[in-house]
Amino acid sequence: MLLGLPWALGTMAWGGTAFLIRDWRWLQLVVSLPLLIILPVLFFMDESPRWLIVRGRHDQAVQVLRKAARWNRVTLQPEADLRVLMNEIQEVVRPT
Repeated sequence: MLLGLPWALGTMAWGGTAFLIRDWRWLQLVVSLPLLIILPVLFFMDESPRWLIVRGRHDQAVQVLRKAARWNRVTLQPEADLRVLMNEIQEVVRPT
């Protein structure tokens, strides 16, 4: 039920917005504006550490994990332990 909730809320938001904005061109512009605001932010976001690990880019994954740990005020495991864990994850996910 929780998976369908965003769709239902979005459908209701479209209906409410369409009630207030009758011209379809203006309606399309208004509902597209949040995307135009969020789109540039995507270029400044870090890659997912999981994706970096699977692709074998462990150095970048460690950098992203350090940054996340600093923001969350937690300590990471020693880097050697992280590297071992990353190699294990990569071996499990990568087909041979």
